[in-house]
Amino acid sequence: MKDNTKATLLLVDDNTKNLQLLGSVLHENGYQVALAKDGPTALNSVKKVKPDLILLDVMMPDMDGFEVCRRLKEEAETAHIPVVFVTAKTDVDEIVKGFNSGGVDYITKPFNREELLVRIKTQLDLKASLKTIEKQTQELKEANALKDKVFSVIAHDLRGALGSVREFANMMTDNRIQLTGEELQEFFVALKEQADTTFELLENLLWWSRCQRKVISPSPEQFDIRESVDNVQKTLSYLINKKNIVLKTEVSPGIYVVADLQHFNVVMKNLIHNAIKFSPQGGKIEIVAIPKENLVDIEVIDHGVGIKPEDMLCLFDPNTHFSTYGTEGEKGSGLGLQVCHDLLSYSDGKIIAKSEKNKGSVFTVTLPNELV
Repeated sequence: MKDNTKATLLLVDDNTKNLQLLGSVLHENGYQVALAKDGPTALNSVKKVKPDLILLDVMMPDMDGFEVCRRLKEEAETAHIPVVFVTAKTDVDEIVKGFNSGGVDYITKPFNREELLVRIKTQLDLKASLKTIEKQTQELKEANALKDKVFSVIAHDLRGALGSVREFANMMTDNRIQLTGEELQEFFVALKEQADTTFELLENLLWWSRCQRKVISPSPEQFDIRESVDNVQKTLSYLINKKNIVLKTEVSPGIYVVADLQHFNVVMKNLIHNAIKFSPQGGKIEIVAIPKENLVDIEVIDHGVGIKPEDMLCLFDPNTHFSTYGTEGEKGSGLGLQVCHDLLSYSDGKIIAKSEKNKGSVFTVTLPNELV
């Protein structure tokens, strides 16, 4: 808080004249002031006022300033508030006692106006600097966590996927291996599938990284979701046909949502792809749009293997990285649902999941239908 003029100070003194004098000086210099005439009142007021700094008299009846300060420091909600003692006592033992109880500074009575203002400003600046350091420390921790997760995906999932592509390529270029036309075709199909898996993995990793670094600039627009769903379905038609999936779309033309269209396509692609991945051969997937007053729910329903209850708790948790194999051994990074959750948040949307083991899952995306 480099601009301290809007800071709120709590003044605690049992002497009304002292409160008036101190309050007047601080008001004149742009501070917001709250008053308390004794320790218990101060302890009750501090949680309501939420002061940036407390000026605390030492010698008060019933509860002295040292005890008030100790109690403030015992509470997590108030421990961070700097306390400056205002005291007529100047002997070393009393000053040390004040620091030991949690005070950060002291001002002697009668106070010097310039010294008072400088000491207050110093403590407020120090508090602001500490807050900045704490914020930067947290950002560094988050950046390191992001780096570790990216490296984890690269080291395990992406490396494995690229390794499979490399292995296919080595087999196809090995002159010692004689392949028939049919075998070559099978290799090409397998190579394409692995390349698609690798691309999807990398695409989700990049989207997830952008979300975590908060470098996404959404462009919300109103669009008909039927066209988007149809386009995603065409993109995934190879996988749908390979598993003989029956995909039923109950999305009437003319149902609109407001979102970033590219983000919406990424979300729908991930959800439908997951539904395919966890559906058996000949399984059924339904996509249903349910218009409401100001919102639209889009449900992606499968009747596949379902999700374990313990995994449901961390589906959208950015601190958890787990992936499971599909019904035919399909591999993923575990990032897709986190990407869906994060991208939807940029469009005032949300996603929830319901699932029952061995019966299937329902993922519901909710988005506004009108531009605000």
